Amino acid sequence: MRLTSCLGLPSWGLLLCLATPLAAADFEKSIRPLLTRYCIDCHGPEEQNAQLRFDQVAGATAPDQHLWSLVYEALADGEMPPQDSAQPTQVEKQRILAWITEQANATIAANPTANRRLNRREYSAALQDLTGLPIDFSTGIADDGRMDGFDTGTESLQDAADSVAQLLEVSRRAVESIRFLEPDRQRQLHIDFREHEFTDFRKFVEQNWKEAGIFTRSKRLLCKQGVGVYLPTQWTGERGNSFLALPAPANQRAALKLTIRIRSVAPMPGLPQPMFWVKVGGKYIDYVSLGPQPQTLTYAVRMEDSLVEDGVIKIMLRTFVETPYAVSGFENDDRSKPEDKIPGGVGVYRPKFDRKKLRTPDEQPVPAIVIETLDIDYDHRAPWPPAAWQVDLGDLADNDSCAQQLLSLWMDRAWRRPTTRKEQAKFFALYQQLRRNNHSFDEALRATFQSVLMGGPFRYLMSPT
Repeated sequence: MRLTSCLGLPSWGLLLCLATPLAAADFEKSIRPLLTRYCIDCHGPEEQNAQLRFDQVAGATAPDQHLWSLVYEALADGEMPPQDSAQPTQVEKQRILAWITEQANATIAANPTANRRLNRREYSAALQDLTGLPIDFSTGIADDGRMDGFDTGTESLQDAADSVAQLLEVSRRAVESIRFLEPDRQRQLHIDFREHEFTDFRKFVEQNWKEAGIFTRSKRLLCKQGVGVYLPTQWTGERGNSFLALPAPANQRAALKLTIRIRSVAPMPGLPQPMFWVKVGGKYIDYVSLGPQPQTLTYAVRMEDSLVEDGVIKIMLRTFVETPYAVSGFENDDRSKPEDKIPGGVGVYRPKFDRKKLRTPDEQPVPAIVIETLDIDYDHRAPWPPAAWQVDLGDLADNDSCAQQLLSLWMDRAWRRPTTRKEQAKFFALYQQLRRNNHSFDEALRATFQSVLMGGPFRYLMSPT
């Protein structure tokens, strides 16, 4: 059942823009008999399809708001009652729709500006939009309450006693991930594997980055010039070790950004597409099926939200084959069911081969993943505003005019509407005070930006109850 809105409104609010209001109908006299006639058989004491019961509904009460939104959509779209069941007449249908619409109007009129805070998903997405970084900022925030299974209900999204402290920390991490006039931190690693040829990845890393504190546990990774480095193909359940380990700041207050150009290769016909798994700081952050066309994938994490062991954060890149398959000329590696002649059945079906004889990925009956280029910034601060916004502010300089421009852009985006100079004034005064206290241009703006994030217009949505 779809939950859509003709104006992008919440599901209860969408009732305002559907149907022509008719005279209000009394629920007990006009609506309940229709529910009994057309709905109770499937949503009553005997059966509760979709876990709904209309025999216990007492009208348009607050706990039933989501229910009536669903009823309106299903009835208006002709999805309910089912086609093989008795159908209400057009007059009866309009009577129900008009009653739901009028109840929604009455509810919103009684409380037109109910607020709810952004839930974890929305808060993280808003910070990603503001910073231009794909960081999961929700990690540092407690789980949301739910009402009737939804995580967007006003009643379930009130601030907890410790929520302000959590948001202070998360908003700090967000603004610490951006910069304005400051240069790069120069803690970066760039490798174009297509320019290299080696058979020992560990030795390659030691020769080039040992002094920077970068190391690897991965040994036998083959790199071919003009192609890239091959990740070893694994089967589900097999273990792997770190692809790279990079030094983390002592206080772990840093962002790590990872950009990979990658593709799959299939040395033989009929091989499945491999799955690419990305694990950073002890947590899997993505898995994606890869084809032969190169893709550029970008990831970012905050080190405070990640596992840092012995002063390093580890990146693990793994190739998995999750689909049983067969290759002509190779027997099945799983010998537990010799009677099975085709893929399927119990156990993993995969071609058996001798890695000592078939040494290179080009000879082996398995798909592989090739990394062409790798860029890692392990103390990353992104230039702001993000290039994707295509905002032309001219050449930034250390002056009040540029600071005002940047603050205006941040507030407009954070508050999800144009802001006035009067609304910006108190935040700009904070920026000026910080500058008088010897904070740099970037430091003062980051602190000011954080204060904007702690305000109600960013953290809260105006929402019909």
